[in-house]
Order: sequence, then structure tokens, then C-alpha cells
Amino acid sequence: MSTKERIEIISCGPGLSEVNSQCGRSSDWLSNLINNDSFPIDKINAYKSEMPTLSEQVVWIILGSKHSVYDSYKWISNLKSKILDAIQINIPMLGICFGHQIILSALGAKVVKNKKGWEIGSSKISLTDKGVESRLFKGIEKKMIVYESHQDTVTELPKNISVLAKNSYGLQSFSYGKNTFGVQFHPEFNSQIMNSYMSARSKTIKNINNFTVTEVNSGRKVVSNFIELNFRR
Repeated sequence: MSTKERIEIISCGPGLSEVNSQCGRSSDWLSNLINNDSFPIDKINAYKSEMPTLSEQVVWIILGSKHSVYDSYKWISNLKSKILDAIQINIPMLGICFGHQIILSALGAKVVKNKKGWEIGSSKISLTDKGVESRLFKGIEKKMIVYESHQDTVTELPKNISVLAKNSYGLQSFSYGKNTFGVQFHPEFNSQIMNSYMSARSKTIKNINNFTVTEVNSGRKVVSNFIELNFRR
């Protein structure tokens, strides 16, 4: 049996006001997706300088942000330091979008604006051989459709990173050791949320019409797989 006692959902920004008014907040979407009463879920507002707990009994999920990991905010540098401390004591963590990027940045990767621009809406990604073998993608097809909303990408990966998924825009998922994972896509989105983001971003993304939203988000199962890794052994 796992010794883990609770999940901490780490919020890295207040979200887009247009999306919040229609769909609520990402920490709530993730809590609803987990939908389990057998362990508590705490919400940590890292962007308000709240930091997650360093404890062997906790599991972290780090969410997306309107910010970039290379922005010069004190809370971002503090969170990177906490991530390294957490890895040292084997705290399981899953990073989503910005969360995926900040874990890798803390480990030494480079994060930059993608030369291809925004990736938003439904995108096709492919699992690598390591991704097919990973328990994070258990029960998921090798080629899958996920929801995206980002313009940064991770390059120059440090040593000991396993690439689990990728597409033409770059890295889509990784693992580090046994407990640390990241996904560039958004498993917590449903089609309503994704369409709301598309509408909000249409004001700033010139080629928004090149992107579409399907009803399918195969990435949603990643969350339940991550929870199963840590609470249902």
C-alpha cells in the first residue's frame, strides 16, 4: 500500500478571466477529474507565494500558467527550488503545461518561445517506445488527440530525462526517475473549456482559424493513471 496521504494541486496563476467566468478555475477542473473521496486534496496558490509541502506523504500536481518559467518572478524561482528539494525526497509530481516546463527548467532544461508559435486546440501527439511502456500512459493509444494551449516549448533536455511523447511542436511528455512526470497538454480540459480558451485567445493569435477542437481528449486518462501510481498500489 502507498504511504501517500494527500494531493496538493499547485496553482501557478489566476487563469484567464473570460474562461473563469464561463468554466471556473483549473484547480477545480482537476479536482473534479480526480473525483475521489478517499484522500484529501489541498490547493496551493504558488503565484501568491504559497509553497507546497515537502513531505513524503504528499503528491504534487503543478498546473499551467499565463506566465513563462523564464519570467523574473520570485515565486517562480522559489517554486523551482522547492521542486528540486521535492525530487531529493522522492515526492511524486505531475506537471501540466507550465508545470511540465518548470519541472524541466528546474532540472536544467531550456524553455523558450516556440518558433512555430502557439499550439492550441486539438493536437495529435505520438508516444515514444518509452511512453508506450510508461504506466502514465497505461490504456492509451500510441497516437492520441489532446488539448493544448501554450506558446513555449522545452529544448536542450538535461541528462536522465525519458521522452514519453512528442509531436511536430516538440516535447509533449517526459519522466524523470520513478516519480516525476510532465505533460505539455491539458488533461484537465473538456471541450467546453478548450473552446472557451480558443475564444479568449482569438484576440491575440492571428492564425487561430488553423486550429480546431474535437470532442476527444485522450489525455484525460493520464491523471487517473498518475493517481493510481501513488494511491492504489
